[in-house]
Amino acid sequence: MALGRLVATLDYTDIVDVVRSGLHDFLDAIQDKLNGVGKEITHTFFAQRWRGESLR
Repeated sequence: MALGRLVATLDYTDIVDVVRSGLHDFLDAIQDKLNGVGKEITHTFFAQRWRGESLR
């Protein structure tokens, strides 16, 4: 889900919108989305193992 939001933002954000809102704010939002992707990857592939659960 987070990856889809990131891809959509990158695909559909116009450079005019980036300039209007400011590059710093745009990059902050991208970084937040990247952090969300990382959290989902961790939860999906690693967190279950740390709790001793099987992935299958």
